[in-house]
Amino acid sequence: MSHSIKVETTERQVQQATVKMFRDAGLFIIVTSQDRATRKQLEGLPDLIVIGRDRVLFVECKKFGGEVRESQIEFYDRMFPHLGPHVEYTVIWHSEQAAPWLAWFENAS
Repeated sequence: MSHSIKVETTERQVQQATVKMFRDAGLFIIVTSQDRATRKQLEGLPDLIVIGRDRVLFVECKKFGGEVRESQIEFYDRMFPHLGPHVEYTVIWHSEQAAPWLAWFENAS
């Protein structure tokens, strides 16, 4: 029996599946993606902020082959000096890439 992975063809599909995985694990999620009119003020802010068990994860969701925009790199560069042992940032191109992060939350002391 072969294992088939559902193809998530849009960033929205990647985001929705990733949010579901984190919510199903009992984590608090803030979805930050917005319409174009309000996006400018938060340009570069990752799509998701996942909070749980004394940890915070910033998640940028991309479709397969999607690229991180310059504004997202600049946001990360501004944020990086402030990240500590309980705060991380990642880019996810498929919701299955969230699994190691679920383990990171579950293994929090």
